[in-house]
Amino acid sequence: MSLIIDGVEIPVDARLDLSVSYQRLERSATHRVGPAATAIKQTLWSGKYRVTVSGSGWYPPGLQSVDFSGAVLLASIAPLSIVGGVGDIVIGADTDRRAEANYAPYAHAIMIDGSRQDAELSVAVNGDCTITPVAGAVRYQVFWFPVMSLIFSDPPAENTDMSGITTSWEMVGEQV
Repeated sequence: MSLIIDGVEIPVDARLDLSVSYQRLERSATHRVGPAATAIKQTLWSGKYRVTVSGSGWYPPGLQSVDFSGAVLLASIAPLSIVGGVGDIVIGADTDRRAEANYAPYAHAIMIDGSRQDAELSVAVNGDCTITPVAGAVRYQVFWFPVMSLIFSDPPAENTDMSGITTSWEMVGEQV
């Protein structure tokens, strides 16, 4: 499996310890109304992500050739997932998912006792998921590996520890 940042495949020995975190972003406000001061949430927009990628290893990640002045394409190694019923899961268009064979979306059936079984999954170009029902399943979880166009306020921070001969790096971007 590989992490690719704007065409640069991060070498395994530069990401021996790798973390990818996704934070959903939204612009919203909470308003209090009425005599009981009931909270109501008003959302202006949502559906974008802040992504933090950090790693460490024996070598730097090799990102000096990436132009961070504009959008940067991230082909992630960490999956996103969604839980739902057999016919109501949508994961996004195929342009938002990795297309390589090792990164195909996959599904688990979640059984009543909490155990999981693999479930047969097919995904349409628009992201509609068709899951073959599994006897005894109460819901399903679909996983996919995203491709995102991100804007970075700053290029990645890199730190080399000469005593341990390790390099660590971190980058934080927001989806375009």
